[in-house]
Amino acid sequence: MHGERRDNEDDLPLLPADNVRLGAQFSPASEGWISDPRGSVTVRYYAAKDAAPGEPFAQFDDAPFGSASTDDYFLVDLGAGFSPKIAGQTVHLDLGVYNLLDTDYRGFLDTYKGYALSPGRDIRLTARIPFGG
Repeated sequence: MHGERRDNEDDLPLLPADNVRLGAQFSPASEGWISDPRGSVTVRYYAAKDAAPGEPFAQFDDAPFGSASTDDYFLVDLGAGFSPKIAGQTVHLDLGVYNLLDTDYRGFLDTYKGYALSPGRDIRLTARIPFGG
């Protein structure tokens, strides 16, 4: 995405960095208690982006801490789950590991990028139980 001001042709502030996401999902056949097994892998790439004039924290681009401009980075995410029936009710259980490689990065639209890195490895275990039939 690209945008510029009409009055002076400077880049618009706070536009996201170019990015692409490539993923694959696996759903093998199953029988028995472990029903609906699934797995996924996703690779995300975010391009480097320079802060536009007037961007928050742009004045700190040359300081030893924080930055408004960001470098490019890759993130890898993994997921797995299944949906057993417990007491006649389907329960969806999922495990996700985001930023698997614990990559240090600063997300361009992250409001803390001026003084902190973006989140590291994130592990989530979720259970979903639908209401009704």
